[in-house]
Formats: sequence, structure tokens, C-alpha cells
Amino acid sequence: MLTIIKLHNHISLIILSTTISICLLAINCFAEGNLREANSEYIFKNNQIILNHSAHIFSDSNNYQKGYGLFFPLELTTPTGKQSLSYNVVNVFKEQIKHNYKTASTNGRFTIYIMEESKADLAKGNHYYNTQVEINNAIVTNGDYDIFQWNAKNSRTKITIQKLISKIILPNLVNPQEIKAYGYSIGNGKINKSDVITEIKIEDNKPVVYYSSNNVPGSKQIVIYLAVPKGILKANNSAPTIGRTIKADGSVIMNTPNIGKTLKSDGTEVLDPKVGNTIKSDGSIISSNAKTGKTLKIDGSVVPQNIKTGKTIKIK
Repeated sequence: MLTIIKLHNHISLIILSTTISICLLAINCFAEGNLREANSEYIFKNNQIILNHSAHIFSDSNNYQKGYGLFFPLELTTPTGKQSLSYNVVNVFKEQIKHNYKTASTNGRFTIYIMEESKADLAKGNHYYNTQVEINNAIVTNGDYDIFQWNAKNSRTKITIQKLISKIILPNLVNPQEIKAYGYSIGNGKINKSDVITEIKIEDNKPVVYYSSNNVPGSKQIVIYLAVPKGILKANNSAPTIGRTIKADGSVIMNTPNIGKTLKSDGTEVLDPKVGNTIKSDGSIISSNAKTGKTLKIDGSVVPQNIKTGKTIKIK
């Protein structure tokens, strides 16, 4: 089942630092318009982010390309100072076959170069790359929120990306109503939220945030932003559940007003009017307090008239 939750329009724009970036890197000879589609999936797990990145490149006979690459920041600026990041490349595939790559950490960034053998040009046609990277320490805590702000594309490439999609999969501890998420572009000194469509969906009982843009020119930067209550993405993932009612699967029963109330097994509230009344096994109230002080049958009904008091009564 798929649920789409509309975003609030009042979310304010916060820019932590322009140094937070994951960028599509042009290896000198990428040609304009040749990057058909780029997808990035971010999975938050145990204080780490697993990035699954895929790219669809088309090479024609007039534009020669040597390969593909990604680069990431080694440091980001936070409200409390500098924060160092680290990376681990899990695997790189081209056309579903493991592909050679090399890495470098220079000029404040970590780069993954995915080059052709002997620096040969890409053959004419479609090419598909898949890269998985573990990202450490990219989450910033600011006030009451854990924040992830990232460049889905930088502004220093020479290519237009026809379709750019970023997808963030959050832990099931996150209440979708507590998510603040949006994307925006930066180009010619202007910020434009309308260039990025943002949606929050529920997939496999987990909140998933989608950011999408079409026909993004090389000179335009795309930024994605996510904020959730502190402790969910960073440090102790169980902290947000303190003082809340938790289901068997570990997720929070939505809305804290249930605290101190009697709950059914499905997490819904047993209505307060039953408090202090006599309750049947099915949870319903035994009708009327007029039964108080009277002799009752097993089914909860009143033994007719009190003249039977002091007499021997059959079960019926």
C-alpha cells in the first residue's frame, strides 16, 4: 500500500553550508545532454548512510567520453564547527558487471573515478553505471533536529541531466508528520524551490522522501534538505521513543496524547467513559450504574427484584 503525504508550504529554507555536496563529476569530455538519468538512493541505518547511485549515459559518434565519476565533501560546516566525513566504496558496476575505479582525496573532496580500460572512449550507445558507497558522519544535529542537506548536483558540470531523482529511505521510527523536507535549485544567484518536486510516501511501513527535477542545466545546483526530530538519524536511534507508546515492531504509536490512557492491542484508545465502570470481557460497559449493590447473574444482568436476597438461587 502506498500513501502520499502532502508537504507543508510554510517550511523555511535553511542553508547549513555550501560545502555539503555530492556532485556528478564531468570527466573533461562529457558532452552536453548525454546524461539521460541519475538516481541516488540514501538509506539511513545505524548512524550511517548507504548510497546507491545509478546513472544512464548515452554516447554518440560525435562526442567522446572517458568515463564517469562522483565526488563528495571531506568536511562540512555545522552550527557548532567543522565535521569530517569518511567514505567506503562497496562496489562499482557497469552494465551489471564489476568495473574498475580509483579514488582520490584532494582539494577537500573524495572522488570516485570510473574510467574505461586504458582510458578508452565509451562505445556508441547506452551505458549504465551503479555505485554503492557508505557515507559516515554526514548528519548534522542542530537544535531539536537531525539534518541531512546534500547537493544532488553541483553547478560546475558541463552537462544537462534530463532526469534527476533522489530518494531517502528513513527508519520506521520516524513519524511522517514530523518530517521537514524540500529541495531547491541555485542558479544565477537565485534560489528556486519550484525546480524540485518533493513528496513523502510510505513504502513497506517506512517513510520515503522523493526529490525530482527534469532537464537540469550544468550551471544549476540542486540541493536536497531533510530534518527530523533529534536522535532519529544520529546517535541513539531509540531515544525518540522514550515516553512514547511503542508497537511490537518498534515503531511509535502516533500522537503522544495516548500517554496515560488505556490502549487496545492495536494502539487505539479505550474510551475514557469506561473508567470506573464495570466492563464485560468484550470491553463494553455493563449498562447503568443502577446495578451497583444488586445481585448480578454471570451474564451481567440483574437478578430480578431484591426479594430473592437471602434465598438460595439457581445458576439461571
